[in-house]
Amino acid sequence: MTSTAQVKREIIIDPEGDLNVQLIKRFGSGDTQRTEILVTMKVTRNVLETNSTFFKTMLAGPFKEASQNEIQGKMADSMYSKDKVDIKQIWIAIQTGRRYLFAIEKLEPWFDKWLKKNGGPQLSMFRLYELRSLRYPCHEFDCAWGFAAVTKRLAYHFNGHITEFNPTDFRNLHLPNRLIGGMNGARGNLRTKLHEGIYLQEDFLESQCDCKVQGLFEFEKALHATGVWPLENKMSGRGKLSISEIIDGLEDFKYTQPEKSNGTITATATCSCSKSRVENKIKEAIKKVWGNFDGLCLDCIDNLKTDDIDKDYWQHVWPFDDSDDERRTERKWDGKCRIKHDQPTWYFSWVARKQTHDAHEKEREERKRIKEERARQQRKGGRA
Repeated sequence: MTSTAQVKREIIIDPEGDLNVQLIKRFGSGDTQRTEILVTMKVTRNVLETNSTFFKTMLAGPFKEASQNEIQGKMADSMYSKDKVDIKQIWIAIQTGRRYLFAIEKLEPWFDKWLKKNGGPQLSMFRLYELRSLRYPCHEFDCAWGFAAVTKRLAYHFNGHITEFNPTDFRNLHLPNRLIGGMNGARGNLRTKLHEGIYLQEDFLESQCDCKVQGLFEFEKALHATGVWPLENKMSGRGKLSISEIIDGLEDFKYTQPEKSNGTITATATCSCSKSRVENKIKEAIKKVWGNFDGLCLDCIDNLKTDDIDKDYWQHVWPFDDSDDERRTERKWDGKCRIKHDQPTWYFSWVARKQTHDAHEKEREERKRIKEERARQQRKGGRA
């Protein structure tokens, strides 16, 4: 025999509400099944119908709930404790919205406030493993500043291929793979820019000064002393370092100018081997890499920058030297965007954009599908 335990907890969402929604939890099975009412929420029927296709069908259709002023549903009680909601419960809320066809955009202002309260303006209060679980909610709730902050921190501070972590058992919840590709492309670009900035070996080799051989040795010795060189070894394998950890090591870069046997410094201020010249180039590289990536931009991912998809494509792939600061500043990379950003964010967000198939491509895919189906039928017939 099924029994129902009453729990005296009621949430008044609308004092003038005309419908009670009960969240329940079931124990046992069959005749011994027991139901516990976790909470009763007083709501307005019309508001529920307007914002959920699921409840609209239930309450306005031929189901028994349509004539009742009380309905029950098996849902997570923790979803409604707004001041104590953790990341996992946010994922549960998203899954609940999908299951009951809620207009999840109604929760966007709430999520924005939750994110700022728990993470701070730059989300520095979240740990890296938490950030891996926040990209998806930021994407689903269309939180542009949060998505940019999460992806920026991961690009600089995660020490390997950036993946996603789903804290729930709902395996249908995840980001599109194109967003993972754009994220790791941006991180790879940071590594490339860092390597370009600190690779000064050619400066020594092409120098005309007499101290270049000793200068190159001192440079390599100074890089080795940082513990973060060579980058290829330090950013792969066991114990690999993140971009930020590499930069932290380079902050301790100390270069010794070449000297004669009597202690006289041979390098001049204009020489490639001079202390100020070498150390300033390392500092410039660090500064440039720190300012390179502003995170992925949801607006660049979702929207064209022009009125034509093909024109937009060629603007992104047309070759130009992104190290040319003057040319980079000629264009407004964050036009119509909710966040401010530079060219790398613009480009790698475009890489993560959803591909729109044209009629020719759709027809070609259909022909391929038919061809594969025929081949499958032939193989099946051959085994008969």
